[in-house]
Amino acid sequence: AAASPGSRLCSPGSFAINIHCFMLMNDYFVMLQKTMFKEFAKVSPMKLLFNYKVDSNLYMRVVGILESACACLLCLGPRQLKILASLVLLILMMVSIQSLYFLKVPHQQMYTPPALLLFLLICNLFFLRKESVEIHVKAD
Repeated sequence: AAASPGSRLCSPGSFAINIHCFMLMNDYFVMLQKTMFKEFAKVSPMKLLFNYKVDSNLYMRVVGILESACACLLCLGPRQLKILASLVLLILMMVSIQSLYFLKVPHQQMYTPPALLLFLLICNLFFLRKESVEIHVKAD
């Protein structure tokens, strides 16, 4: 059974696409992102594990492209690509929580938004896997 067009409008992917578009249109958010990613580059996994200096602008672009591509896949892709996109977003969210932890950001600002998004991505991944099992059961 194919998803109705209305269900795609309420998907996590369409929400993420709307947030990215809003943030790109607002100069304040662009400057805030650049400032944040300068700090994130200092504590990125590449820096901590391999002592490799990460370019903050490249880091911001790569993360933004990955998030946008995964959001499009969550919105429009087939089930296997939606699962892959959810896993990539889960990894990105865990890296962002790790970065905030190493930057010693206060707990009130650190855990709420990333932890909520992490929980929603886990729920989305669970429902995608459950949907996969239900289709196989109906086919038998």
